[in-house]
Amino acid sequence: MMGLLIKDFKMMKEKKLFFIIMITISVVNVVFYGNTTFVIGFMSFISSLFVLSTISYDALDNGNAFLFTLPVSRANYVTEKYLLTFLICGGAWLLAIVFGICVGIWKGTVNISDVMPAALIILSAVIVIQAASIPFQLKFGGEMGRIALIGAFGALSAIWIVAAKAVPMLVANVKYSLSRMSIGGLAALAMVVAWILFLISMRVSVKIMKDKEF
Repeated sequence: MMGLLIKDFKMMKEKKLFFIIMITISVVNVVFYGNTTFVIGFMSFISSLFVLSTISYDALDNGNAFLFTLPVSRANYVTEKYLLTFLICGGAWLLAIVFGICVGIWKGTVNISDVMPAALIILSAVIVIQAASIPFQLKFGGEMGRIALIGAFGALSAIWIVAAKAVPMLVANVKYSLSRMSIGGLAALAMVVAWILFLISMRVSVKIMKDKEF
């Protein structure tokens, strides 16, 4: 597990220029414009792309076939990708919060009670996106995985539209219930749902890797 993490961190080290640009954009937005929430979302979502890129690099030139000749199980490989998601996305999310709040307090432009619920909702969205993306990436590869993921989100949107037409009362009740919740309650609900989907996604990904041939 540690060896896989070191491999991926060394791989991401080659993209240090991109990291510098991402941090520069974040600093400018916080210091000059006070966009703390934007920066939290920006750093969290962009950092999630680095995790997916490691899967693409592993598959490049049939690299997985070589990788699994080493003492690395497929379950450990999948677990490492989800752990990497937690480390990279969670680290970027936490860094953005600390920096944004510190600058905001210094400038008197931020309210912690407003920032934290929004930050938790952003983190939940990143977790859900990663939970959906990683299985598709493992199953179909980089380009086809993205196309399949877009198709899946499109299908879910179509189902929601059909449900809104077929059972409007149910959809209206869901919307009403959510609208009655406080922002803190919504953030807590979003986190619970996100982590449930994340754990389900991990089990699905392990099954995909065990069934995959290289």
